[in-house]
Amino acid sequence: HLDHIYHIPALYRDIPVTVYCTRTPRKTLLRHGFSPRKIHEISPGWQGNFGPFAITAWQGRHCVFDLPLLRRTILCARFWRHPLHLLRVLSIHLTWRENGEILFYEVECKGTRIQIMGSMNLEPCVQYPTDADVLILPLQERSDQDIYALEIVERLRPRSILLDHYDNTFPPLTGYVDPAAFIQNVWIRFRIPCKPLKKHISIEINPSERRDIL
Repeated sequence: HLDHIYHIPALYRDIPVTVYCTRTPRKTLLRHGFSPRKIHEISPGWQGNFGPFAITAWQGRHCVFDLPLLRRTILCARFWRHPLHLLRVLSIHLTWRENGEILFYEVECKGTRIQIMGSMNLEPCVQYPTDADVLILPLQERSDQDIYALEIVERLRPRSILLDHYDNTFPPLTGYVDPAAFIQNVWIRFRIPCKPLKKHISIEINPSERRDIL
């Protein structure tokens, strides 16, 4: 979707980097003038090594937005306050599709395993690795978001959780998600430490000091 790749052409067109992505975002980037020499197409099952980092990709799944959330968004006054901006966001969204190609990544470095979800959902038939040191979980809008996300935590059983995607990325289609209740619930239910990622704040991961699930 646009919130994952929309700025890549502007940021990296003149920088010697390689973008790893699935087939649909590759086509989108090429359509927007990105050089094919700088794109490496991957799919579920892909594995790559970059210095001390070993990365594996599994099939993920996009978060399914429920009807109560959609109804609340459409009926909100701010949704209609800036119609031109709304139309622009919707038009961009239609041309930057994910096409069911969400990936779930695990990054391993010197014995530390970090899992990164592309969206707040998992494929029911995929056997994901469990007990990672850190799960980066996108806490996205749903009317039952805490229940929905807790089911993911129960399935993956990470040792700690960092939250992303809770910000108000594309108003008026999106809204800020308060992570406080989820952080409390995941501690009460699983005794897993959880905190939101913050802009410009570095986090040091020390596996020797991690908390295990009770």
